[in-house]
Amino acid sequence: MSASKGATRKLKILMAHGYTSNQFQFHKRSGAIRKACRDVAEFHFINGPLVVQPITSAGDLDAPDVEEGKVIDGNTPIEEQPRAWWRADDDGNYMDWDKSVEYINGVLETQGPFDGIVGFSQGGCLAGILASAFENPDRMPGLKLPKGQGAFRFAVAVSGFRSRDGLHQKLFEQPVETPVLHVLGRADQIVDIERSRTLVDVCKNSRVELHDGGHSLPSQDFFATFATEPYAANDNWKTIPGPSERPRGETPAGSGTVTPTNFEPAHTTTTEATRASLGNDAATTIGERDIDPSNPLRSVPKKKANSPFLVHQRWKQEQELRRRKAEGGSDPSSVGGIGGGGSKGGTKKGKRNDAAGSDEEQTTDLTGALRVMVKLFRWGIMALAIVLASGVFVAGDPLWGYRGKYTKLRTYMPYREKIFSLPELAMFNGRDPKKPIYIAILGDVYDVSEGRRIYGPEILTSDRWL
Repeated sequence: MSASKGATRKLKILMAHGYTSNQFQFHKRSGAIRKACRDVAEFHFINGPLVVQPITSAGDLDAPDVEEGKVIDGNTPIEEQPRAWWRADDDGNYMDWDKSVEYINGVLETQGPFDGIVGFSQGGCLAGILASAFENPDRMPGLKLPKGQGAFRFAVAVSGFRSRDGLHQKLFEQPVETPVLHVLGRADQIVDIERSRTLVDVCKNSRVELHDGGHSLPSQDFFATFATEPYAANDNWKTIPGPSERPRGETPAGSGTVTPTNFEPAHTTTTEATRASLGNDAATTIGERDIDPSNPLRSVPKKKANSPFLVHQRWKQEQELRRRKAEGGSDPSSVGGIGGGGSKGGTKKGKRNDAAGSDEEQTTDLTGALRVMVKLFRWGIMALAIVLASGVFVAGDPLWGYRGKYTKLRTYMPYREKIFSLPELAMFNGRDPKKPIYIAILGDVYDVSEGRRIYGPEILTSDRWL
């Protein structure tokens, strides 16, 4: 990066961290960028005003180190506090945004003016918001630009995205004129390329750099190149693929930055033939690179940051295979994945082999379980037959003389019983030949209609019953 022509001072750049990170972690993870630009720029790291609880997820690789289960509060050391610029609800409203505006006003007043901003993840979204707001402060209620602070010369949004809050939509009614560099990871599963494109499309002077990593802050020369010539023509953004099959990221999970990754040239990727010759297990890891399960022709660096991506890809393929099988056994070779190298034909062939293996494995598991159940059922029937036969020969009764409640059908198919009052019971005393005869003995009512001559009204009212 270099200052403008004829200027002697260094560029002053704001650095905005991501959700659940903080200024100290962002300072640590951006060391390579600071080192490359130390002669021409000075970086001012700002800290989100909201203290949030840490998120223990695959995306939370570089958030502050906090003991598991520890509750974060005002007494937690500031270096360990996960911070944020807002909290998003289910409707896309950014809660406590006014606190961030107030905090930024204070930073501008005491440390400004600034030439640019670099933001990561939620901080990348903030970079897009401020780039537009600094062009016209009237678009952002509450924002106060001090004297000497004009529009940014440039902005950098790493894994950024457009704000969904209704309050911010006025910022993007007109294209953002400030040159914005969008740094996007092809393997980013937290803020995917499709979501980042929402910010790219509203920036008139967009430049896009893609890297092979995930939700990370790479250290590559395009940072310095962009700051040197932010208005240089670049149409890479037009080649960003459209909607993909990857699940769109929700409110970002923990988005601390990730140690920069060195990327090898394309010729180091493992071909499908090599993978087939080595076998799936042996070819999964080649040197310091892992095979992308969604594309056998592509490998990614064997880094901690990429582990969640690889696990998610394998899980996603398994889910897709199950879904297609349930829908009628469509060709699993059409399972979608993330592009990133190799021909379509080679990719489909590799997926077909993997899918066939998965189907066979699932079928084998189901068949084995069914066989065990059938065997158990057969042994149960044989054991029951032996017990019944023994009862006939030994006791003369297959039930061995048992006449308990479990031999009565009523135990398994109970019928609804009626409770009679004395007046109701008197209506069934046998005087009406069309009605049955009921008698009550110790609280139980019995139908004795078949013995009408014995239990008729003359008998029931005779002296022997009174």
